[in-house]
Amino acid sequence: MKKKIFNLFLAIVILFGITGCGSFNNNKTNLESEHIKIDGIYQDESFEDNDLGLLYIFYTINAGNDNISTSSAMTTLKVEGKNEYKSTLAKDYIPSYTNYYYGTFIRNIYVGKSYKMCSTFKVAKGDLEGSKTITLNNIDIDDMSNIKLNTDNIKKMENIEKISEDLDKTTFDLKYSAYQDKMSDIDQATINKVRNDLNGYYFEDYCNFGNTVKKCKVEFEAPNKFTVTFGVSNSGTYEVKKGVITLDYGKGPQIFLDYSYEDGEIYITNLKKEFGTKIEYDPLGE
Repeated sequence: MKKKIFNLFLAIVILFGITGCGSFNNNKTNLESEHIKIDGIYQDESFEDNDLGLLYIFYTINAGNDNISTSSAMTTLKVEGKNEYKSTLAKDYIPSYTNYYYGTFIRNIYVGKSYKMCSTFKVAKGDLEGSKTITLNNIDIDDMSNIKLNTDNIKKMENIEKISEDLDKTTFDLKYSAYQDKMSDIDQATINKVRNDLNGYYFEDYCNFGNTVKKCKVEFEAPNKFTVTFGVSNSGTYEVKKGVITLDYGKGPQIFLDYSYEDGEIYITNLKKEFGTKIEYDPLGE
């Protein structure tokens, strides 16, 4: 069956709840370099692990005179210059109610442009105690190593929902309301139309897989089946809501894909519309 290719953005949303401490007014820190500005650093106290804490770092990338290609999964963190932690996606704790990109898909930030991104780290709880220095490194952003944080900067909050609200309440309120609307039920005729426009097509983008970049593909089949290929393939069933397609593997967290229609064509999109740009399918290509 003939197929079309679209850009993909995977967004997993789990709701949770408050309070925090910490401040950026600390002379032990350097929150900005030529290409990076740290906007917030938080610990999610709802993260359940006896040994590790979940740390969010929100930052703005400024390309300046250099094109930059990176993702949330390309940064490493060191505590006191010793213990190193690689950024990793926390699937049940994605900051979906913010304007910060969070994912393994490669984002291109071109000369003169800026871009908001979030990275998460699972850090030993002992390394989050006391007044300790935190440094960052990213192979695609040379001067990220100039950033210097301190564990005193960390705001400890109840969950990702409250973190998002503290970071930017205006954005949180808008995206939370939009999410509730997107997740509402629709009539069977509309569900059938969406399924018809999905089945037999696939959606893809480039993302980090370990230390390499690979394509992630989501393919839809009748009546409501899907297969995700990202290094390996996994399948399940999908459900259609007003603005969201829910992928369910039968175990583990669900994956939520935002979708919309433009000129009669269905697009799977992030809330930021540029991620929904159509790519023409080349039948002689790969």
